Amino acid sequence: MGIEILAPVGNTEMLYAAIAGGANAVYLAGKSFGARAYASNFDIAEIKEIVNLCHFKDIKVYITVNTIIKEKEIKEAMKFIEKIYLLDIDAVILQDIGLASLVKEFFPKLEVHASTQMSANSLMAVNFLEDLGFTRAILAREVSLSEIEYIRDNSDMELEIFAHGSLCVCYSGKCLMSSFNGGRSGNRGRCAQPCRKKYDIFDFNGNKLMDQKYILSPKDLAIKSDAKILASLGVHSLKIEGRMKKPEYVYAVSNYYSSLFFSDALSSEIVDEVSNRGFTRGFLFDERDDKYIDLESRATRGVEVGIVKNKGFNYIKLIRNIKKRDAIEISLSSKKYTITADRDYLSGEDMNLRDFPDAKIGDKAYRISSSDLRERDYKDLVYQEKRDIIMILIVFVGAKPELEINYGDIKVSVKLDDIVEEGKKLVVDHDYAYKQLSKLGETFFNLKDLILYTDGKSFMSAKMLNEIRRLGTEELYYRIANKYDRNFKHEILLKGDKFYLPENHKSNISISISKLDEKILKNDKINRIYFRDIESISDINLIDFKDKLFFEMPPVATDRDYDYFISKLEENKSKIGGIVLSNWEIELKSRFPEFKIIINQLSNISNSYSINILSNLGADCFQLSPELSIDEIREIRNSSKQELEVFVYGKSVDMITKYSPNNIIEKYKKQNSIGDNYKIRSNDGNEFSIEEYEDYSLIKNSIPISGAEYLTEIQDMGIDNILLRFDRYADNDIIDLFDDILNGKSRKRDIDNILGKTREGHYKKGVL
Repeated sequence: MGIEILAPVGNTEMLYAAIAGGANAVYLAGKSFGARAYASNFDIAEIKEIVNLCHFKDIKVYITVNTIIKEKEIKEAMKFIEKIYLLDIDAVILQDIGLASLVKEFFPKLEVHASTQMSANSLMAVNFLEDLGFTRAILAREVSLSEIEYIRDNSDMELEIFAHGSLCVCYSGKCLMSSFNGGRSGNRGRCAQPCRKKYDIFDFNGNKLMDQKYILSPKDLAIKSDAKILASLGVHSLKIEGRMKKPEYVYAVSNYYSSLFFSDALSSEIVDEVSNRGFTRGFLFDERDDKYIDLESRATRGVEVGIVKNKGFNYIKLIRNIKKRDAIEISLSSKKYTITADRDYLSGEDMNLRDFPDAKIGDKAYRISSSDLRERDYKDLVYQEKRDIIMILIVFVGAKPELEINYGDIKVSVKLDDIVEEGKKLVVDHDYAYKQLSKLGETFFNLKDLILYTDGKSFMSAKMLNEIRRLGTEELYYRIANKYDRNFKHEILLKGDKFYLPENHKSNISISISKLDEKILKNDKINRIYFRDIESISDINLIDFKDKLFFEMPPVATDRDYDYFISKLEENKSKIGGIVLSNWEIELKSRFPEFKIIINQLSNISNSYSINILSNLGADCFQLSPELSIDEIREIRNSSKQELEVFVYGKSVDMITKYSPNNIIEKYKKQNSIGDNYKIRSNDGNEFSIEEYEDYSLIKNSIPISGAEYLTEIQDMGIDNILLRFDRYADNDIIDLFDDILNGKSRKRDIDNILGKTREGHYKKGVL
C-alpha cells in the first residue's frame, strides 16, 4: 500500500471528507477513553457502520483508547475493546501499558499502536513498546529526522509520525497544566488548553518584561512536500491531527498529502486556507523559537487574494478568483478584519471595502475560508465511485426468486421468502428486470450486465425486485467489507493481587532534590534521596549512604543522552542504590541488575495492571500518577502488593517542552532583566517558573502542592513511601513536619507557617 495517510474523524461528515480526500486510514474514538473527549465521537453501532464503509473502500480504521485508565475503569475498557474487536477494527491505539498487556493477552491478533501520549522519542522507548507487543509506535512530535533515521535503522517496528495539525507545546502524556489549573486532564482527553492563553512575562525579581504574549502556543505543524523525506526514511504512516476540526479541513489536508504519493501533487495552497495558526515544520526539521511560536499569534493564514488600493476609496485589487461566501481577512495594526464575499469575483476585479477606515494601501488580503470547501457534499463524492457487478436473476413459477451477484471473485446469493406466481398480464423479461435491478443510486455498485433465467411465465412485482436488489447489494457490501471474520468466546477474567496491610505500618519519606549535599545525607528521617544532578555525586563523601541514594533520570532523554547517563552510572554504580526512570527506561535494569528501579510519576501509573507488567520486567517501586485521588490510590493499593510511592509536597512540573521559552523572551523583550530565568503569569493569576536545561524546559507552578492534610489517611491505607520534591536543596523544617505527622504528632497549626501558600492537588477530587 505504500505510505499511509491517516486522517482524523470526529463525526460522520469528517469521515466522508477523509475518504473523499484520499486518506487510506482513519482514526476515531468511541464515547469513552479517547484523548479528544470533546469531539462528537461514536457509539458502537456507528463504529460498525464506519468500519464497514472503510473496509469496503480498503481503508483501515484505528480506534483510540489513548487515555490513562484508572483501576475501576479497566473492566469497562476491556469490555469496550471486546466490542470494537468484534467490529473488525484494524488496530487500537493505547496509552496505558496495563491495558495494553491485557489486550495482548485476550486479543493477541489485534494490532496495538502506542499512542503519542507515551512520548516515545528514542530507540529505547520503541524497543520497550515492541517487547510489550505493540505493533506500531506513534513517535513523539519532538523527534528529529536524524532520530527517526536512527530508530528506523535499528528497529523493524512500524513508525507513525505527525505530519500536519495542531501541536502540543508539551511532550504529550507529560502535561499536567490543565489538570492542576482547571481540574481537566489532558491525559484523560479533556485538556482546557492553557497553552493557548496569553501570559505576562516577568524576570525573577518581578519586573514585567512583556504583556499578554502567546508564549506557550505553537504554530501548527505542516511538513507539506517534505513528507516525501519521511517516506524515504521508512516511516509507515503520516498522521493528520484534527478530530476537533471541520470536514473541509480534513478533506483539504488529506487530499493534499495523498496527492503527494498517489496522484499529481496539489499545490499546498489548499491547506493554507483551512484552519491553522500559521505553520512550522517543527522539531522534525529543527524549527525553533519564533519559527515555532508566534508571541502575537499574528501569523498570516490563508491564501493571498489581493492588495488594498486607493486610500480615498478603499478596495481590494484581486489577484485570484473569489467565490460568493468566501471569507476574506485583512490584518490591521489593531485587529484582524474579516469580510464575506457578496458575489463571485474574477481576478483583476475590485472588491469594495465598506466601513473599513483602518485599511492601508498595500495591506494584503487573504482568503481564510473557501466556500467551495465548506459547502462541498463529501458524502456525495464518496458515493460517486461505483463498482461494476454482474447479476443473475432466477425466476420460476412455484419457487422462491433468487438473485446472485458477482464482483470479481466474490459471489453472493439471496432469496425472497415469497413464492413466484404465474403472471396474468405481465411476466418478468430482461428489460423489465434490468430497469428495476439497475436502480443502484444509493449503493456503491453499477449494474454492468444482467443474466435472466426464467420460464417465461413468471411474475415479480417492482416491489419484489427492489427488495431482492436491496438484499443482494447489502450482502455483497458486507461480504466485501468483512475483513477479519472475528469471534471471541473467552471470558475476560481480570486478576489482581490482594494487599494485606502490615501491623503498625509507617510510610517512609523520599525526597527529590537537584544537588547532593552531605548535610541531607545524614538526616535519618529520610529513607531515600533522589538527586537530579549526576555530576554532584562526585562532590561529596558517600560512605555508608549507597542504599539511600538514587539517581533521577531527566524527564525526557534521547538516545544520545542515554550514552552519557549510562557511562556516568557505570562510573558511579558503587555509590548509589538505584535509579528513578520512566517506564520504557526499565531496559537499564539489565545493564545494572544491582540497582533498585523506581518508576517515576510521569509514567502515569494509574492501575495495578501497569504495575504488574513493570514489576515483571524488574521495577521495584512505583510513583503513582499525581492525577489520582486518595480513593483511586486506595483502589490500587487494595489490588497490588508492590511498593508504592505518592507525591505529597512540591512544585508540580506542569509542562515539559523541548521548546525554549527563554530564547524567544531574550529575543523580543524590550526591558533589561535580572538573570536569564523568567516567570509567566496567566490572567487568572497562576504563575509559572521556567527552568531551562540543555534540550528541554520545565514549566513549574510557583505555588507548591501539599497533601499534608491527607497524610495520615495516605499512610493508613498502606502506602510505602511519600515523596517530597524540592527545587534545589531540601528544607529540613518541611521534612520534620511531614515526619512528625507520620509519627502521629499533630502539627496542623504549623502547616501554614512552615509550608506557606500551597495548592491542594487532586487528593480529594481527582480529575475528569
